[in-house]
Amino acid sequence: MLAGFASSAFAQLPAPWANRDIGSPSVAGSAAESAGTFTVRGGGIDIWYASDQFQFVSQTITGDVDVRAQVRAVQYINQWTKAGVMIRETLASSSRHASTFVTPAKGLAFQRRVTAGADSIHTPGPFATAPYWVRMVRAGQLFSSYVSADGGSWQLIGTETIAMGASVQVGLAVTSHDPSQSAMATFTNVTVSTTSSAPQTAWANRDIGSPLLAGRASESNGIFSVTGAGADIWGSSDQFQFMYQQANGDLEIVARLNELGYADAWSKAGVMIRESLSASAAHAFMTGSAAKGWAFQRRPLSGSISVNSPGSFSTPPGWLRLVRKGDLFSAYESSNGTTWWIVGTETIPMSSSVYVGLAVTSHNPNMTATGTFTNVAIRRTTTSTNASPTITLLAPANGTTYSAPASITFSASAADTDGTVTKVNFYANGVIAATDTTTPFSATWGSVAAGTYNLNAVATDDKGATAASATATVIVQGAAGQRTTLLFAPSVDHATSVTSYSVALRRSTDGVSATPVASKNVGKPSPFNNEIIVDISDIVSPLAAGSYYAVVMAIGPGGSAASAPSATFTK
Repeated sequence: MLAGFASSAFAQLPAPWANRDIGSPSVAGSAAESAGTFTVRGGGIDIWYASDQFQFVSQTITGDVDVRAQVRAVQYINQWTKAGVMIRETLASSSRHASTFVTPAKGLAFQRRVTAGADSIHTPGPFATAPYWVRMVRAGQLFSSYVSADGGSWQLIGTETIAMGASVQVGLAVTSHDPSQSAMATFTNVTVSTTSSAPQTAWANRDIGSPLLAGRASESNGIFSVTGAGADIWGSSDQFQFMYQQANGDLEIVARLNELGYADAWSKAGVMIRESLSASAAHAFMTGSAAKGWAFQRRPLSGSISVNSPGSFSTPPGWLRLVRKGDLFSAYESSNGTTWWIVGTETIPMSSSVYVGLAVTSHNPNMTATGTFTNVAIRRTTTSTNASPTITLLAPANGTTYSAPASITFSASAADTDGTVTKVNFYANGVIAATDTTTPFSATWGSVAAGTYNLNAVATDDKGATAASATATVIVQGAAGQRTTLLFAPSVDHATSVTSYSVALRRSTDGVSATPVASKNVGKPSPFNNEIIVDISDIVSPLAAGSYYAVVMAIGPGGSAASAPSATFTK
């Protein structure tokens, strides 16, 4: 029997959890769990100075670990009563530890003891009270403390290098900061995820898809330089330079893209998980570009057409992250490597063994572009069984046109199979435009200026998991409201053979072989969500009143091909 804890109560903690008082508090602590809620009572002088007194609910973990919990409530016994998550080297009262705490009146804190028996160290976090999320991450001997208001966006309080053994105690800690009585705290959404670095095999590199110019790659003191040419990573086949390792199972790759040379506005550099080294392989690619912003691009099946979800419209430097969990791939971007925004998710069937690394394409067959990366990490991950939510953007529809100043109504359908959806954020060009926390999820974005906007929705569930919808592109016209736009699907060989598109307008009574009444070359716009939107106002405005239709021509070195006629429109 554990000291001060009845065996009947101890049975309420599911394996592998166990509990005990550390440092012999005058008032015994206790712990129990029911339906995912942990109720912990802890007494003791404090978790501070050279020795601690508190109640600890823990399990033994070997290697790297990530422990998270939502502190739902903390009883106010003292302003420094503490409840939070802890990684502790041993169960001795003077042990090394790293902890993130919530207090009733002193805010959030990262506290740790770097050397056994030495005085503790304190780094304050935001001034907030329960309910609040806390997190501790161990990566080797580096310990990082995070807090979050919603369990989705995490704020780093601080880091500390602590020389702990491989096997540690990980769990929940409560101290009343009053020797005469205990304090009760409740925790929910408790997860302990073990992580281990991928084998440090040598990096390999090669050109994929036989670019006209050879690429190269190197690493020195943690700085990765990747130079690639090639037509693109897009369409049904790719050309680029790939620096990679082979890995198995669930994993993530993180990197900071410091800079990228300009060979084309769509020169790309990023992190990739690829099923094989063939040019047409299925893959997931989180990329930054020279002048087209950040994007999650992927080929869901080998040989199929690529798909794009736009991120924020900015240029390097920035952080990139890809996470694989089974066949679900999630792509993220970040400005600081701490707070991550999900750009998109995609189910891509891949074998267990994949190629993971850094990819660069110049998007210009006659030039190379160089991407420079730091903070590159490939990690295998084992996470909780929480299923991610699902979400579909219902409105606005892709291709919708508005007049400025516009009022755009968002609507989304979101669900979670093992919990609830707590909120939906609606994004415009990577920035939150509106939020709703109740179903049916909808919101209005008002006074929208003229421009083109890539819109999507991101759902967050009650355990902090997120999922992103597909992207819809809408156009807000200027005050004159006289713009006419045309939406069409790109040619199947858009990436490899098309050099430009042209649009021809004919009267609704004319056949497709009749001379067009107006035409224009619209260049080679980049598709979003496998659709292209172009402005044809300049050739529509001079037309006489009447009914017309459009035909799009894809033009390449080998000739041209025409689309089917569009639906008729009235001028």
